Parts: sequence; structure tokens; C-alpha cells
Amino acid sequence: MKPLTLLAGTLGASFVAMQTYFMPIAGVALFTVASRVEQTTISLLVNRFGLTGGEKSAITKRRVLTFVITVVEMLVSSWYGFTMSNFSLLAIGLAVFTGPG
Repeated sequence: MKPLTLLAGTLGASFVAMQTYFMPIAGVALFTVASRVEQTTISLLVNRFGLTGGEKSAITKRRVLTFVITVVEMLVSSWYGFTMSNFSLLAIGLAVFTGPG
């Protein structure tokens, strides 16, 4: 097994573990937004540095604007699920760190 494949599997398992533990703390909406922000951010970086073997592509203003619009859209669409009583900065940080990206 290639080391990169093993790493990907480990990260996927860690995401499921974090999701199981922190979903009740952060709530579904907030956890989903955090993990999608992570996925979008990582995809920009992967494309920028050509980490998948494809062509490197610059992070342009258009791509950044698309990223911002995506984040705002996710926040607006899940706004009803946010409450400060279940907000956990640790849970959100771990969702971003171990996200599905």
C-alpha cells in the first residue's frame, strides 16, 4: 500500500471519528459549514501547488471571490441551525482540520 493511500485512509477515519464526537457539540449545520470551508480551502491549495499531478493553477481574484461566495452561501443556508448555546470553537477547529478534503 502506498504511504499516501494510507494517509488518506487515516484522515478519512479521523474525520468520521471527529464527526461522531463533535456533531452533538457543534450541531450539524455548524459542523457542515466548517468541513465544507476546509474542503474548499484545501482544493484551492491543491490546485495552486499541483499536488494531484495536474497543472498548477494560480489563485486568482475570481477563484477567491467564488470561495467567499461559497462560504457565505453555506453560512446563510444553515443559519437557522446556529445557536450560541452549542457553539464550540474546538469542534469547529477540528472540523476544519480533519475535514473531508
